[in-house]
Amino acid sequence: MTISIGIVGAGQFARAFIPLFQAHPGVHDVRLTEAVPERLEREAARHGITTTYASFEEMLASDVDAVAIFTQRWTHGPLVVQALEAGKHVYSSVPMAVSEEEIAAVVETVGRTGLTYMMGETSYYNPAAVYCRKRREEGAFGEIFYAEGDYVHDMDLGFYDAYKFSGGDGWKADASFPPMYYPTHALGGVLAVTGSHVTHVSCLGVTDTRGDGVFDREVSRWGNDFSNATALFRTADGGVVRTNEMRRVGYPSPLRESRFRFFGTEGSFEQLATTTLWQDREKAEDIEELMRTVPTARLDDEALADIDPSLRDAFVSGFAPVHDLSRLPAEFTGQPNGHEGSHQFLADDFVTACLTGDLPPVNAWTAARYTLPGLVAHRSALAGESSWRSRTTETPRADPSPPSRPPLPGRAGRPHPATAPEEPTTVTATTPLAVQLYGLEKAVTADRRDTLRRLAAMGYSGVEPYDVLTDPHRLRADLDEFGLRACSAHAWITGDQQAEILKALPVVGADTVILPYAAPERFADRDAVAALAGELNAAVRAAAEHGIRVGYHNHEFELSTLLDGVPALEVLADLLNPAAVLEVDTYWAAAGGQDVPALLGRLGDRVRLLHVKDGPITVDREQPNTAVGAGRMPVPAVLAAAPAAEWHIVELDQCAGDVFDAMAQSHTYLTTEGVR
Repeated sequence: MTISIGIVGAGQFARAFIPLFQAHPGVHDVRLTEAVPERLEREAARHGITTTYASFEEMLASDVDAVAIFTQRWTHGPLVVQALEAGKHVYSSVPMAVSEEEIAAVVETVGRTGLTYMMGETSYYNPAAVYCRKRREEGAFGEIFYAEGDYVHDMDLGFYDAYKFSGGDGWKADASFPPMYYPTHALGGVLAVTGSHVTHVSCLGVTDTRGDGVFDREVSRWGNDFSNATALFRTADGGVVRTNEMRRVGYPSPLRESRFRFFGTEGSFEQLATTTLWQDREKAEDIEELMRTVPTARLDDEALADIDPSLRDAFVSGFAPVHDLSRLPAEFTGQPNGHEGSHQFLADDFVTACLTGDLPPVNAWTAARYTLPGLVAHRSALAGESSWRSRTTETPRADPSPPSRPPLPGRAGRPHPATAPEEPTTVTATTPLAVQLYGLEKAVTADRRDTLRRLAAMGYSGVEPYDVLTDPHRLRADLDEFGLRACSAHAWITGDQQAEILKALPVVGADTVILPYAAPERFADRDAVAALAGELNAAVRAAAEHGIRVGYHNHEFELSTLLDGVPALEVLADLLNPAAVLEVDTYWAAAGGQDVPALLGRLGDRVRLLHVKDGPITVDREQPNTAVGAGRMPVPAVLAAAPAAEWHIVELDQCAGDVFDAMAQSHTYLTTEGVR
């Protein structure tokens, strides 16, 4: 039995894998789709591909068995889910996705469908990882307690041209991709050796100073101005890992762009650009020859003509002495290779997994463990926190149903749940504190800078603006002046100013927009709720193109209104796109008659933001709020019930005394409750 594979994207990286899939004895047909018609025609002719498709959707509608996705790095998550839902096995280039929600959706869909998913992480077969994995299995390290992984690739060494090739006129917006959103060439190589996973993270970013429009937050698709970032991770086995993601650095990236260090109780391993050492208590042994790869093509090969010379080494670097070639198909002999010998192994892993039903080494659960910590690390850097801990974000493991189409031979009876990790994929972080500015509207109107200054002095890490359209550049400057972040923003994202809002949010630095209110009649019956969900889902799709999440904020009536015995907010949550999030106003939920911890437990990971407030718990809006901790709300239990919350946002709708005093008291109380 053999399979057909559809290549999605005909860019520089895809061209390195097309010949491998064509040569593999388990593949009988390779097909191609590409958004640029001229490129589609040219690459199909170059590789002798006879079946092409004008769109991804057209390919998914065909009888192709599997797809290999080589598109822009921030598009992978949704495309993977779309392909899995269409019944296709999926190979995806890195990264897995660019949000926790996208990662969770991929894992859930893989588990439910039983289809093969593999992320093509080259560091799994990096010579250093191969060597250290073997030494660990032999016990030579003893216990690995500390490791480092660096992905050191200066933008001037080929990345400018690569982004221009793929990004067109808007390439600078794409080139500012947050370094920690691309964590797998450093962290993946470490975890591929230790077999552990990350539980805690702290990260610091370095603001770029080049001034050429790359890593410029006002140009960036992600509002990102970090060009370098360093993260420190705690792992589940008690070890510590440090990684560097560097894009502005005086270093010869073509010689070795991923490098590693492992320290164990019995032995250690260290790399520099041209040096590799194995060490124990008695000696240091130079093992660089074991790491050195053999090129598979000349750097002036015609096939590399449109690739920047600084990047060509990565596309031709073949096997090192540590690689075991005996497991590869004989048909791969003489075929191209790349990224230090990894390409042939990755292609074989995927085809073999599709044919046998076995999990590939970098399956969905492993890919999540390589990718998710980087996303949380970037969030840590943005918040400016020195340590993120004590809150758990879990990549869910679904109970899968049988595959959605007849399995290939060998797939029957191989459901994925038994192959999911014994422990969940987790990253834990202290949830930072922010303030919803609407409760301070009078103070903000009178003197916004002074308001922000006072909140920053109390120790708050962020604020939630309610107006991003009136001079977003000035708002961002004010936030930056006092070291505050826009944790999210309230805006009428389903209204006629949607385009303007989506343009303003990255300027302000917010990656989440919350619809702050929908009228009670929108929750009167299931049809009304479905209509609201449709509007929000349309906004989710529009915002996703800008890297923005959409969510909903409740009042009391969404919880007091029951539809067939179910709170209307939960009915809405069930109808929302999986990428949509919830901002639960915990006080109004209690005023609506709900056991708030129980409600949060039912809503689960959809709750990404919490409005934390306190008071007498009443629907009477004339009754003032108190400082958090001074009212009737079971605050510690509420916070513990929402482990996926990314921000705890203090909001006081009304306050009997001085609102700034109440904000300061709230911060003190929440700090003593272990929120940060």
